[in-house]
Amino acid sequence: MSAKLTGLMWMSTDDECPQAEVIGIAMEHGTVPTTEVIEAMRAEQWLQLHPEAPASQAQAIKRRMRDAFHNDTPEWKRAIVDQARESALQGVAGLAAG
Repeated sequence: MSAKLTGLMWMSTDDECPQAEVIGIAMEHGTVPTTEVIEAMRAEQWLQLHPEAPASQAQAIKRRMRDAFHNDTPEWKRAIVDQARESALQGVAGLAAG
């Protein structure tokens, strides 16, 4: 089950510019190397198939999965906002030039 997502930047477009045609991009912001993400996903799948796993092991697998996709540091969060802002500004510059 996926987490309920809120505050998504792409959702603001319909609110702020309902007359606009929207062409979106998806950006991924890494937290760990790809091999670690794959291993976390494998462990999560294993846990789905083994609900009898000890609670401590299940908790460790769930934490590993979360950490593979989210870094809870202010620096990482700021970098995400900066990257999104830069991409938005590049898009606006491209529209202005074309």
